[in-house]
Amino acid sequence: MTDEADTTSYFAADFARDAERSRLSILERTLDPITIGHLERLAFGGGQLPRRCLEMGAGGGSIARWLGERVDPGATVVAADLDTHYLVGLPPAVEVRQVDLTTDTLEPLHFDLVHCRLLLLHLADPMAALQKLADSVAPGGVLLVEEWDYATTHAYQHDHPLAATVNRVNEALFGLTLSMGINVWLGRDLPDMVEATGLRDVDHVGSLRITRGTPESTMQKASATLLRPALVGRNLAVEADVDDWFRALSDPTFRMIDYTTISVWGRRPRL
Repeated sequence: MTDEADTTSYFAADFARDAERSRLSILERTLDPITIGHLERLAFGGGQLPRRCLEMGAGGGSIARWLGERVDPGATVVAADLDTHYLVGLPPAVEVRQVDLTTDTLEPLHFDLVHCRLLLLHLADPMAALQKLADSVAPGGVLLVEEWDYATTHAYQHDHPLAATVNRVNEALFGLTLSMGINVWLGRDLPDMVEATGLRDVDHVGSLRITRGTPESTMQKASATLLRPALVGRNLAVEADVDDWFRALSDPTFRMIDYTTISVWGRRPRL
């Protein structure tokens, strides 16, 4: 893991496979209902199903699997990622590709549906990557892209004894991720970015969660566990505060406003 952003680096690339697989599974359980709701409305709600789909940054493969199980016979779903290690056991309709979106090319005007989730925030030039995705959308096709905005993440329960500590550690985590080249505020810019690609009928929605403490692993706890050595090693937070942060997020009486998932879509007009 490096301090500086790299066009092809990924913050979890050096983490143990089991830990990253667990983190991806939590992410899927949290975000798949949001993503699937949009896909059903945008691409699977009419009479004609998409024939060529691209799932860019396919991660653990849950959305590629969902698509592969729903497209018509003969349709194809490309599950693309820089790291394809977790893209196994997928339906026959799914083709796995190793793709670096910053350097590789995509078929222009080819895909009826393009989806990308939590990829652009890791890239040094997210607009260039987004334009490449938009340029791959076929006439009549749709692009759905989803990114986080951490602006809402806040322990609002001021009477909880650990609320101030949680907010302090959250700020340290934001600073750490920004130093690693992860733009935790990208979601707010996403609607304007998709409009700038030239796609039409651009619209968006934000999905916000109020989370409660739970002994189970959550997205925040899984990511913080992986980042804890860097957080403490760089003197961004002390061990005691990090321990209290985990303790609060395991306390069922604790409440926190979670990050916002910004989902943006646009279409390419039919010829």
